Amino acid sequence: MAGITDILDLSPVDYVSKSIVYLSRQREALGKSFHLHNPQPISWHQLTDFLRSLSYPIQYVSYQDWQVQLSNQARSQSHPLYPLLPFLLKYFPEHQPVREPKISCQAM
Repeated sequence: MAGITDILDLSPVDYVSKSIVYLSRQREALGKSFHLHNPQPISWHQLTDFLRSLSYPIQYVSYQDWQVQLSNQARSQSHPLYPLLPFLLKYFPEHQPVREPKISCQAM
């Protein structure tokens, strides 16, 4: 199940929101930048396996097949993904090298 990227850097919204509130109250944080990310990213395959273990009926398809299915199903402006169609239907070559940014929680 290869796609644009195989690794997901997902962070729980409650962790990120609490971190933002905490940092906004720290005088020494003023003017600094912070990258809040999960130090243990997971793969798409791990995520979908987890969702399948919760009985969600997820079927593995290629990215191109998914794009075709999406374009056929999201024709109406009422579909939640309709506004994202220009991005989601963009063509990404299968073997295009992807340069992902390296994000760290360390202060620079």
